[in-house]
Amino acid sequence: MSPSVSPRPEFELVWKAVSLQTKEEVYRLWSDVNVLFDPEQARQRGEQLVFVVRDSKGEVVAESTAFKVPVRQLRNWFYGMRLMVSGHDAPPGLLPELARRTVEFLEGLPRVDEREHCIGVITLVENERLKRSHTKAVWPASGMVYIGNSAKGHHLRAHYFKDEVINGPSSMLVS
Repeated sequence: MSPSVSPRPEFELVWKAVSLQTKEEVYRLWSDVNVLFDPEQARQRGEQLVFVVRDSKGEVVAESTAFKVPVRQLRNWFYGMRLMVSGHDAPPGLLPELARRTVEFLEGLPRVDEREHCIGVITLVENERLKRSHTKAVWPASGMVYIGNSAKGHHLRAHYFKDEVINGPSSMLVS
């Protein structure tokens, strides 16, 4: 491999099976990029990890988390998805690849609770650079669609899972 070509990052699926060591590595990533949580919030987010991404040295350079959330405006349950990518260590294209893989994984999860069945993924885009540079209504890699702005002006994006319906069994529970 030539020196100008960086090796592909390693995506590690850790959903519901994340080790204490991996959690501590992710906590360091959060600290390095100045995402500060109190210990309880960090513990909760650590339990929500979906993917951890490592560079060629084995260092964590990105992660995704997900949690179930009722979205009243859309009258359904969704997975709230968060993505964190270290700007200085991450290869180009990592963010859309992480989003795509996370959405695909979540879509493949079995239905366990009809009352809280998620029909898709929703995310809040807080990164100002990303909001300015990624302005397509539909992001091609992940299929995330722009659906408006939060009260703080952050972009909201959603992706509906294939074959889901907006008036399904869980929709009335969100009213």
